Amino acid sequence: MSMLLIMEAIDSGKLSLEDDIIISKTAADMGGSQIFLQEVETYKLKDLLKGVAVASGNDITVTEWQ
Repeated sequence: MSMLLIMEAIDSGKLSLEDDIIISKTAADMGGSQIFLQEVETYKLKDLLKGVAVASGNDITVTEWQ
């Protein structure tokens, strides 16, 4: 569901695969299946989507974007 919402935001122009996403404390502290993101690190959205698809990264799905 998270990937669907992200793809819809990309389709509507609210997001771009090239957007820089800053990792929030909430995302960095997320438990469960994760890729161990670090607070305040910056990633391209396209790279974070790979983490969701390949590793089921729960921490990615709670990251906030501007």
